[in-house]
Amino acid sequence: MVKCADGKVFNASTSRCRKTCKMRGLVENVAKGTCHKPCKTIKVRNPQFRCVLPSDKSVMTNTELNKDIQVNLDYINDYISEGIKFKGIGVEYNASPMYTYLMALYFSERYNTECVMPIYSKDHDNDTDRIISILGDCILKKNPKVLILPMVIDSIDKSLNTTHANMLFFYPRERYAIRFEPHGGVSTNKGIEMAAVKDVKYIMKTLNARMRLESQKTFRYYTAENVCPRIKGFQIMGDLAGRNSKEDGFCIMWGWFFASCIIENPDVPIHDVYRVAYNIMKHDPSTFRAAIRGYLLAMDRELRKMKIFIGKLRRSPGIVGPSRYEDNEYANTPTTELFEFFVDYAMDKNE
Repeated sequence: MVKCADGKVFNASTSRCRKTCKMRGLVENVAKGTCHKPCKTIKVRNPQFRCVLPSDKSVMTNTELNKDIQVNLDYINDYISEGIKFKGIGVEYNASPMYTYLMALYFSERYNTECVMPIYSKDHDNDTDRIISILGDCILKKNPKVLILPMVIDSIDKSLNTTHANMLFFYPRERYAIRFEPHGGVSTNKGIEMAAVKDVKYIMKTLNARMRLESQKTFRYYTAENVCPRIKGFQIMGDLAGRNSKEDGFCIMWGWFFASCIIENPDVPIHDVYRVAYNIMKHDPSTFRAAIRGYLLAMDRELRKMKIFIGKLRRSPGIVGPSRYEDNEYANTPTTELFEFFVDYAMDKNE
């Protein structure tokens, strides 16, 4: 048996050592021993090794890639272990869209992202065209692998006064975008779903108009159902385990939970990342609930020790417990001090 150096493999047909498919940035068809280019956009390999749009019957044919993602997402097990300790007790958490701003600042510091994206929201007199302009600037000037646009969505039915969180993931180098809905393929709230579809349509239309003006390739949009076709989403699975009176709404944190999975695997098809994360949580509602509780507690610790908030906020930027930021009332908008700090921080980093 010929031994090859530097991790290479022996090719019997040529009697030479060659780089593995992975070394060459290719995907291996183990059954045939052949290498192929990765699928473009969100497409995945089917059992016949063709690139197809994911479906509820999609399976991961690239076992080597599957193992890599599992290693990268092993930290989810730590969240699950911590969250299990709070079974039946719950964590003291009252969802507020302002936590989206805190988490966006955390992500920028933790992952040193190329840009800090504004929060797409109709609150705080946010100028949606300005937000999309910043999005376009980052794409054209910095061309990151992945770009995250958090969205705070108001129900189209104003009488309900309901808000919900989604994420839009942009892949500038491959020119596509995809929506993440914590509920699954669509929101369980019809008014929210209608508003989300309307908002995303406007974002994509305005962004692509800018791309055409700059003689750049436009973006193709994929719906949330392409991430998790016909299966219950993370938040719905967690809610099936039962609610605790201390806990209210995990949509924001599920969005950032999945964003961390994506940013840890920027070169991996989003559907594959979703499936591996889903499998780590064992398709079990109680495990999903434990995972998000553990994530909440971990992010609370991280936020409280971040030095960038010192002298900027009058209260601790925590999100769990009685001393959490703005804990006395449900705030649909960030406090003025947080909003102004976020804008200043983003302007400095996006220059």
